[in-house]
Amino acid sequence: MRARFFSAPTTSQPQRAIGGGGAIRRRVVMPVAALLAWIACFDVALAQNVWRVHKNPSSGADFDQVQPAIDAASDGDVIVIETAAGPDYAGFRLKGKSLTLIGKPLVIGSLGGLILFPGIQGRVIVSDIAAHQSVTVRGMRIVTIDSLGPVLSFEHCEGPIFLETIEVEGFAFDDNLGAQHPQLLLRRCAAVHVSGARVGPGTTIGQGQLPFRGAEFEGSNVAWSGGWIQGGESVQGFKIGSLLVPGLDGAEALRVAGGRTLLSGVQVAGGKGGKGFIDTAGTCFPSGSGGVGLRATHGAQIHSESALISGGPGAAAVSASCAAGIAGETVVLLGAQFVDLAAGPRFARTTSPANLGESHPIRVAAEPFDFALLMVATELAGMPLDGVAGVLALVDPVPFAFIQVGAGGTADLSGGMGLQPAPGAAAVRLYVQALVWNGSGADPRFSAPSALVLLAP
Repeated sequence: MRARFFSAPTTSQPQRAIGGGGAIRRRVVMPVAALLAWIACFDVALAQNVWRVHKNPSSGADFDQVQPAIDAASDGDVIVIETAAGPDYAGFRLKGKSLTLIGKPLVIGSLGGLILFPGIQGRVIVSDIAAHQSVTVRGMRIVTIDSLGPVLSFEHCEGPIFLETIEVEGFAFDDNLGAQHPQLLLRRCAAVHVSGARVGPGTTIGQGQLPFRGAEFEGSNVAWSGGWIQGGESVQGFKIGSLLVPGLDGAEALRVAGGRTLLSGVQVAGGKGGKGFIDTAGTCFPSGSGGVGLRATHGAQIHSESALISGGPGAAAVSASCAAGIAGETVVLLGAQFVDLAAGPRFARTTSPANLGESHPIRVAAEPFDFALLMVATELAGMPLDGVAGVLALVDPVPFAFIQVGAGGTADLSGGMGLQPAPGAAAVRLYVQALVWNGSGADPRFSAPSALVLLAP
């Protein structure tokens, strides 16, 4: 039987969904055996191959750049991009393939407190993903140092897209007022699930160049949980001879045209305006204004839960006789719907890759002292965004663990011990989602899902 939904707990019967009687008063982790039994009964999503990318020729990796690995990969393959000293990897294109790209970070520092993601310098373009395909991009930093296009873009994607624990930043390195681009572009994508991504702020390295916008969603359905979206900051204006560059305005943080968007626990902030100046003749050139936090058009439907949206600050005046930049507007709606809920779920984040038979950490973040039921599945259904509390993505979800969130708003657990792939399989892919409710059993809601790929030793 294929159950496509999981019954949410209600105020009067908060324990039935987790199979317990009486109040939940402490953290309880269900046996991993329950998950093992489930894995044995259902088809497991198996990767055909796992390709390694490393810059060091003596590492034994399959490729030293990402693009050749993508070209060689087939549907369902996993590409692990390993952190290496030296120059970053070049940008790449992925068209019409179902792939999982995982950046394997390097933990450095005496206490292991600094994590270095593999870096991609150049554009990453993903397009033409069919309904039966999916793409996961996790654990990498993607940057550009020019203004020729979006840093990371997804276009024409009918299947689900996962962006997890990534950093995207664009540095406008030019000296002319060319076209302005977003750092992250999602265009005509049916279901995009973002967890813990950090986009921006980006800035202008050259003088007089418009900064990158933060993110742009065009005709897409997006569920974004955790992290931030920031518009690019402008640099100070100047005048040299006949060349005049005023202090420009900061860029927008998020532009949404059509589609449905859920923002859960995300910080959205417009870019800071560029500072003005006084030329040698004493003429005052005013400072730039801050960028808009969120601009929505073309019938966009946006739900905000525990999100912090703000316009960018205007730059200070260079003197009392010069005008300061004004702060950017928080939300601008042009034929769009915006629902702001102060309380709501934040995010359930997973980190991977992890070796089969080893633990992998899972973090659930919500309001302090909320309860969370963690569920896993091997398949992902489309994500409806009609209602805030109705976000549902898993097919055949199975309860894995339930926990109580601590005073700091987070709870951690480890799982995956003893998982074994089918003979000849290279990896097991699971989807993880949390069902969260408050201490009295009320206000049930789902987090956005995450994809977790467990790699064989």
